[in-house]
Amino acid sequence: IMNLLDFPRKKSFGTSLILLSVSVMVVGVSILGVTQECATPTHTTQAQDACEKQPLHLQQVAHTQVRVETAKELGLVFQDHDYTLELTQGESHLQVPRLELVSLPGDLAKAGKDKKTLFLRTHLPLILKTNEQILQERERLMALVDMQENGFPVRTRDKEWIRDLAKKYGMTKINITELKKRVDVIPPSLALGQAVVESGWGVSPAARRGNSTFGMMRRSTNKVRSYDSLQECVSDYVRNLNSHPAYKSMRQIRASMRQESDQICSLKLADGLHQYSTRGQSYIR
Repeated sequence: IMNLLDFPRKKSFGTSLILLSVSVMVVGVSILGVTQECATPTHTTQAQDACEKQPLHLQQVAHTQVRVETAKELGLVFQDHDYTLELTQGESHLQVPRLELVSLPGDLAKAGKDKKTLFLRTHLPLILKTNEQILQERERLMALVDMQENGFPVRTRDKEWIRDLAKKYGMTKINITELKKRVDVIPPSLALGQAVVESGWGVSPAARRGNSTFGMMRRSTNKVRSYDSLQECVSDYVRNLNSHPAYKSMRQIRASMRQESDQICSLKLADGLHQYSTRGQSYIR
């Protein structure tokens, strides 16, 4: 864990297109240039080799884990990485650094006008990291499906990997059609929007004491879950949307958009989250 004084500059997620919605302060990001390792197979050996590889930049570029005590320290970390949500004239892209903040600063509520942008910049890298990991799984899964559909044999270890993947996404039996619906990304703007609503821009007691910024509940105690880190919370939130029966309609909406244009719209996906809150449609609006 790097301290603030000797904090080095780290590589970013690459060029990320960012759109700012002033009315709701929600950011939409799409990552460009993600390495595509699992292409449509041309022969068995080549496809099998490709499916064992991971995106190269994920193997080589580590995330920097950060701990800060105050909002001022967090602001200095972002400043050191030239990380803002402001686009200067003539720019159309933003570099999102690979920063992994462990916990929100205790005085975030006192950060005034900086509170909102600090919160968004904290969660954006965490969401992108989770989505990159999912894209790795999705690319390999789709390549294996292509292999099978084109008559190529799928090795035993690849079948075992698919079984483990299905289990990870809450499935007791392998259903490839359903699995493809589950192994997919959550748009950053949707995740950021929910984090804002659920945590009050990061100042709720659950967010401050338990790194819980998505209002996730424990089934056994009906209390808000706590996490060792913000990244753990983000990963659990995405896993929940991708596996829980309550969000089946959201996953179907996403799958339909994939089939039509491969573009995923946060606003349309929100229609499938009516069970996330007892507020129902009011929550979605």
